[in-house]
Amino acid sequence: MSIWQRAGAEHLPLRHPLGVWLIQRKLATSAYVPSLQARLPLAGKMPFWYVVDFVLAARETREYRVTPGSDFYLVGLLGDSLPQVGGVKAYIYDSKRKQRFSDKPVNSVNLVGTASQPFFHRAPYRFPALSPVLVKVQNLGIIANAGQIVLYGVKD
Repeated sequence: MSIWQRAGAEHLPLRHPLGVWLIQRKLATSAYVPSLQARLPLAGKMPFWYVVDFVLAARETREYRVTPGSDFYLVGLLGDSLPQVGGVKAYIYDSKRKQRFSDKPVNSVNLVGTASQPFFHRAPYRFPALSPVLVKVQNLGIIANAGQIVLYGVKD
């Protein structure tokens, strides 16, 4: 049976059940733009990147700390690691507000974007000045792994 022919369901539109031919972003959809209230704190600020470089042995977990000197508005996350079986999980935590970005570590492909497809948040997240941001990275592979997680945003 072809995906283009439906026996007994001629009235339904033709569509592949797994969406194999669908592109990641439809050409007709515009990019999401946060509301004006969410964008107002970003006015007049300079773009800034906090880069967390990691080198992990097999099945190792490490915690990295980033402390912004002034208010930092997180706009998006980027990252990469060596391609291997298992991959990397990461966890981001705002220690001042005791705010977790997820309940448990998330696979890096679901948490961070890449340079060609960055992962932007729907609204900027504010880290107060001198508030440590904890980034916990866990290697799930059986060999060493290296990479980076980039917190992209704006600050004074």
